[in-house]
Amino acid sequence: MWRLMNVRSRWHVALPAVCLFSLACASPRPAETPPGSAEDATSSDPVDERPASAATSAQSSEQERTDVGTEAREQEQPDVSGPGEVTSEPAPGSWIEDGRAPDPKRGLPRISTRHIGMHLGGESNTDDAKRPWLKAIESQELRLLKCYRYVTSPLSGGTVGVDLYVGTGGGQPQVRKTRQRLGGPDFDECIREAFGAVRFPAPRRPIVISYSLRYDVQS
Repeated sequence: MWRLMNVRSRWHVALPAVCLFSLACASPRPAETPPGSAEDATSSDPVDERPASAATSAQSSEQERTDVGTEAREQEQPDVSGPGEVTSEPAPGSWIEDGRAPDPKRGLPRISTRHIGMHLGGESNTDDAKRPWLKAIESQELRLLKCYRYVTSPLSGGTVGVDLYVGTGGGQPQVRKTRQRLGGPDFDECIREAFGAVRFPAPRRPIVISYSLRYDVQS
């Protein structure tokens, strides 16, 4: 009886020890570090942690140095234009309007225009009555002078006459007739366009103005 109790007691003592041993043997292994872990991150290239403003300032400084260098190189380039070479554009408002350079051998003489006659149909023909109509025509004097390049014999001068119809509203007239022997169709068309651009005052009723001018050639 004592032996049986002694055996049971030893079993009770040995069983907890066996269980503890089994748990110790069955404990999990430490987890392996997966690839791409923190160690790899620490070994990667350093990241530029400068503020955005500092990076922008650095780029601006680099651009300024580049611009200064380019400007200095441009200033150092020699002037390759020859002596007496004209590099500027022709002055606006020149007499020749087709892009050609003026030719002194074919230049026009010095000319001017002057009134030689005016008749106001159905109106008073005093000097005071004619004055506003003559002043309106004088506004196109430069345009009339440019028409002279179309004359056949530019050294002779000559006269031009027109009949102009002006309505009650005034303004630009109708060029009904031209009288001239200075040039061909080009000159006649230029004269019509010049007189057609005149802006007359408004008359009391429609009026026809007969007008003549002379081109004078100065020696």
